[in-house]
Amino acid sequence: MITFRQLVPFGLMVFVATVCAAAEPDGYQIVERTQDSATYQRVIQRTNDAGEMTTQTNRLIALDHGMHYLDNGEYKESKDLVESFVDGAIARYGAYQTIFSPELNVPAVFDIQTPDAKRIRGGVRVIQLTDLATGKSVAWAR
Repeated sequence: MITFRQLVPFGLMVFVATVCAAAEPDGYQIVERTQDSATYQRVIQRTNDAGEMTTQTNRLIALDHGMHYLDNGEYKESKDLVESFVDGAIARYGAYQTIFSPELNVPAVFDIQTPDAKRIRGGVRVIQLTDLATGKSVAWAR
């Protein structure tokens, strides 16, 4: 099953086709996961007219940025899920774990941890509304 997911990293809009791991292709099993791929495999045994048995292996590799996240040394399927908690919201089931502050008037509204343990923190500096019909804009700065 092919689905389309909209990714919006830092304002750049990208559409990516992905194979849903929940709907594995018929007879295939996932044999390998990485952060950005899943390898599906199916093994079929066939018997020809002479009674000789042969084995056929088919592989399918699905690629998608951030398809899996590492949890205790094991890659697990990423989820498009943001959960609320006392101090804001958290997206913990993806390659990039992100914490969102409930307050916009703070230096770090978001705190992202990358797969290689780097931190990216940032916040809202200005909000701008633009009327596309007239081109006029209004900006609110902190």
